[in-house]
Amino acid sequence: MMTRSLAVLAVAIAALSFVLQAHAQQSPFTKGAATVSLSVTAASSSISLGITSTGGVQDVWVCNTGAATAYIAFGDSTVAATTGDIPLPSGLCGNLSPRGSTYIAAIAAPSATTTVLAIPGNGILFGSGGGGGSGGSGTLYVTTPTFSNGTITTTNTWQSLLTTDALRRSCQAQNQGTHTMFFQVTAANTAPTGTAAAVQIAAGQTVVCNDYIGDVMQGYVWITGTAADPYQVTSFH
Repeated sequence: MMTRSLAVLAVAIAALSFVLQAHAQQSPFTKGAATVSLSVTAASSSISLGITSTGGVQDVWVCNTGAATAYIAFGDSTVAATTGDIPLPSGLCGNLSPRGSTYIAAIAAPSATTTVLAIPGNGILFGSGGGGGSGGSGTLYVTTPTFSNGTITTTNTWQSLLTTDALRRSCQAQNQGTHTMFFQVTAANTAPTGTAAAVQIAAGQTVVCNDYIGDVMQGYVWITGTAADPYQVTSFH
């Protein structure tokens, strides 16, 4: 009996080790298509993710920016969500796998409305999770995101996006303008010099505050680009 118990324990430890290794090898999120916005009501609605079933996109980062729970499903152009699908509570975000689906659908409870943002891509912003529902899996809920919109004040002059924050679990910046922007995180509250060490953000693209192994950078966040170009920055705690 003791031998059998030790054998079972060894298998369990090996399985846990595999899971931890797989988690450690997850890549930080890279955007694969444009962000889409879905208005959610008590009747199911859907929208194309702008991807193909064989296009290599394995994840969708979804955020519920409204005041009611949304229920999420994936499928083709005929997909319809029900309140039995993946719940995404108000103000929360998560990673989902579309599993080859090209459309996202959502529904809210009777008389409720909300908005869901979906960003197709690959990798995760941080952590990992489990879950399932019509065509998608791998939910990861995080605390309430804080959205902030702004514009580049002066061409090629760095401006602050976020101050240092030891509690930051992730952040992202989206270039909503028509010119390339530059993004950088520093340890000290000193604006970067030049753009050689910065990350470029093409028009319409998004970058996240994670390094190449997925660790969150919690320092000072800066941006520069062309005057009057708009951007959106999101911080997660």
